Amino acid sequence: MGRKVGLTRAQVVAAAATVADRQGLAEVSLATVAATLGVRTPSLYAHVDGLTGLRRALAHRAGERLAACLAAAAAGEPSPAASLRAIARAYRAFARGHPGLYAALRSGPSAETDPEWAGWVAEPTQVIVTVLGVTTDRHIHLVHTLRAILHGFTDLEQSHGSTPAGPVDDSFETALDLVIHALTGEAVDGIATQRTCLALNCIRGVA
Repeated sequence: MGRKVGLTRAQVVAAAATVADRQGLAEVSLATVAATLGVRTPSLYAHVDGLTGLRRALAHRAGERLAACLAAAAAGEPSPAASLRAIARAYRAFARGHPGLYAALRSGPSAETDPEWAGWVAEPTQVIVTVLGVTTDRHIHLVHTLRAILHGFTDLEQSHGSTPAGPVDDSFETALDLVIHALTGEAVDGIATQRTCLALNCIRGVA
């Protein structure tokens, strides 16, 4: 079947993102996207290579959108510590606002089997690396640690997993204090310094 007049690949991917965010990534299919667009399912094959191609397009869109969101959050901040905190908050907000799109980014194959997909996943991390001007292996490990914390925290929120007692936002900020202090040696304000010291003392007590 020929390409439907007026329908573009961008519209198809945008419709898939809408389905993913509203109904969940598992509900994304050629049929649901076609219904959203008001077209017949075969019309989509002129724009994406089946469901696999649609999922890849979603992941690509997610990597680009999240990276752009993080870069915008970091712009104009007065210090690396402030930039990292803004990035972390933007990351969490993106995952909350676009749960299906975020899930699409994380649902791909391994880097070894699909390097292109791995590149899309790495785009947001590259924003953090650029903000820090990473030059050492230690910094690279800490950047990975920050990304793991951000993903772990957002994954718990999305899956309604258990969190420690107390305000969840405070728990998130405390986790940021620890990693940002390790990355930059800075604290954004006095409250952050108190949280960091308290968290470090708790860790030392456990150790």
